[in-house]
Amino acid sequence: MPENDKEPAGILTPELLREIKRVHLLAQEAGFFLNDRKLLRCHSCGLQEDVVVTGQLITYKSGEAITDSGLRFEKGAGGTYVCPVCGSTVREK
Repeated sequence: MPENDKEPAGILTPELLREIKRVHLLAQEAGFFLNDRKLLRCHSCGLQEDVVVTGQLITYKSGEAITDSGLRFEKGAGGTYVCPVCGSTVREK
Protein backbone atom coordinates (compact mmCIF):
# COMPACT_ATOMS: atom_id res chain seq x y z
CA MET A 1 0.00 0.00 0.00
CA PRO A 2 1.41 3.42 -0.92
CA GLU A 3 2.37 5.57 2.06
CA ASN A 4 0.05 8.39 1.04
CA ASP A 5 -3.08 6.18 1.16
CA LYS A 6 -5.08 6.91 4.32
CA GLU A 7 -7.41 3.92 4.06
CA PRO A 8 -6.57 0.42 2.83
CA ALA A 9 -9.14 0.25 0.04
CA GLY A 10 -11.18 -2.92 0.03
CA ILE A 11 -9.37 -4.61 2.90
CA LEU A 12 -12.19 -4.23 5.44
CA THR A 13 -14.68 -6.58 3.88
CA PRO A 14 -17.92 -7.48 5.72
CA GLU A 15 -16.45 -10.93 6.45
CA LEU A 16 -13.30 -9.44 7.97
CA LEU A 17 -15.33 -7.00 10.06
CA ARG A 18 -17.43 -9.89 11.42
CA GLU A 19 -14.27 -11.80 12.30
CA ILE A 20 -12.77 -8.77 14.04
CA LYS A 21 -15.96 -8.38 16.09
CA ARG A 22 -15.91 -12.10 16.97
CA VAL A 23 -12.28 -11.93 18.15
CA HIS A 24 -13.05 -8.73 20.09
CA LEU A 25 -15.87 -10.50 21.96
CA LEU A 26 -13.66 -13.53 22.68
CA ALA A 27 -10.96 -11.26 24.10
CA GLN A 28 -13.51 -9.50 26.33
CA GLU A 29 -14.86 -12.83 27.58
CA ALA A 30 -11.30 -13.93 28.38
CA GLY A 31 -10.86 -10.86 30.58
CA PHE A 32 -8.58 -8.81 28.35
CA PHE A 33 -8.76 -5.03 28.55
CA LEU A 34 -9.37 -3.73 25.04
CA ASN A 35 -8.63 -0.08 25.75
CA ASP A 36 -12.13 0.88 24.64
CA ARG A 37 -12.66 2.97 27.78
CA LYS A 38 -10.65 4.45 30.62
CA LEU A 39 -9.80 2.45 33.73
CA LEU A 40 -12.18 2.82 36.69
CA ARG A 41 -11.62 3.73 40.35
CA CYS A 42 -14.24 3.97 43.07
CA HIS A 43 -13.56 7.00 45.25
CA SER A 44 -15.89 5.67 47.96
CA CYS A 45 -14.20 2.34 48.75
CA GLY A 46 -10.92 2.44 46.77
CA LEU A 47 -11.57 -0.44 44.38
CA GLN A 48 -9.71 0.24 41.15
CA GLU A 49 -8.91 -1.38 37.83
CA ASP A 50 -5.51 -2.00 36.32
CA VAL A 51 -4.10 -3.98 33.42
CA VAL A 52 -1.37 -6.56 33.92
CA VAL A 53 1.43 -7.15 31.43
CA THR A 54 -0.57 -9.99 29.78
CA GLY A 55 -3.34 -7.52 28.95
CA GLN A 56 -5.86 -8.84 31.45
CA LEU A 57 -8.05 -6.49 33.45
CA ILE A 58 -7.80 -6.82 37.23
CA THR A 59 -9.34 -5.04 40.22
CA TYR A 60 -7.85 -4.46 43.66
CA LYS A 61 -8.29 -2.14 46.63
CA SER A 62 -6.08 0.92 46.62
CA GLY A 63 -3.30 0.61 49.20
CA GLU A 64 -3.44 -3.21 49.24
CA ALA A 65 -1.39 -5.80 47.37
CA ILE A 66 -2.02 -5.70 43.63
CA THR A 67 -3.73 -9.04 43.18
CA ASP A 68 -6.96 -9.51 41.25
CA SER A 69 -10.01 -9.46 43.50
CA GLY A 70 -12.09 -11.05 40.74
CA LEU A 71 -14.68 -8.30 41.10
CA ARG A 72 -15.73 -6.25 38.07
CA PHE A 73 -17.49 -2.92 37.71
CA GLU A 74 -20.92 -3.32 36.10
CA LYS A 75 -21.94 -1.01 33.27
CA GLY A 76 -24.68 1.35 34.39
CA ALA A 77 -26.82 3.97 32.67
CA GLY A 78 -25.46 7.02 30.86
CA GLY A 79 -21.82 5.96 30.63
CA THR A 80 -21.50 5.19 34.33
CA TYR A 81 -20.44 2.02 36.14
CA VAL A 82 -21.45 0.50 39.47
CA CYS A 83 -18.85 -0.53 42.03
CA PRO A 84 -19.28 -4.21 42.95
CA VAL A 85 -18.09 -3.57 46.53
CA CYS A 86 -20.08 -0.57 47.72
CA GLY A 87 -22.58 0.11 44.91
CA SER A 88 -21.35 3.64 44.23
CA THR A 89 -21.70 5.15 40.78
CA VAL A 90 -18.31 5.49 39.07
CA ARG A 91 -17.26 7.38 35.96
CA GLU A 92 -14.19 6.74 33.81
CA LYS A 93 -11.10 8.52 35.18
